[in-house]
Amino acid sequence: MAQDQLNKQRLVYSILKFLDREIQTECGNIERRESIEVAVQCLEASFDVSLANPQNDSIYGQHVDLLSVIPNKSSTKKLLTDDMRQQADKFKNQGNEFIKQEKYKEALETYNAAIQIDSNNAIYYCNR
Repeated sequence: MAQDQLNKQRLVYSILKFLDREIQTECGNIERRESIEVAVQCLEASFDVSLANPQNDSIYGQHVDLLSVIPNKSSTKKLLTDDMRQQADKFKNQGNEFIKQEKYKEALETYNAAIQIDSNNAIYYCNR
């Protein structure tokens, strides 16, 4: 069981490193950056893994570059316009407001609407 937990933490560590890199490179969209930061906090708390721990590489081993293990299917990737991205973000933000109001069903529906527009945005899945 301990090995299973460690494997999960290794995976989460790699995800956190990916998200941290996204935060560092995200210049323009403050809401997206804040959403990623929330996702990082949730993962750190849920799996007891902290990016701030200087011992991470010795505990979990070198993190995996997750983008390197994903097949490149850019030719089949849905092209999104700025308007589509904005609409998806509106749905995400509306879902966030529903969460604050404890309207979970409505939040789920609006997060799903965001995913329908942009199924490649991990934040929408995380929020859902």
